[in-house]
Amino acid sequence: MKTFETPSEKFRRRFGFYLMNMGNDMKIVAISYQMVEVFFRLPHVG
Repeated sequence: MKTFETPSEKFRRRFGFYLMNMGNDMKIVAISYQMVEVFFRLPHVG
């Protein structure tokens, strides 16, 4: 376990974390969009 990490390592880890979070957000957005789509297709909403 290193106590000191280079700026590029720190940046890479932070960027990977950011990408992971963004991926999760996109998944959540896609799921909620599908739910809205299904909701508006239901007959009783009309």
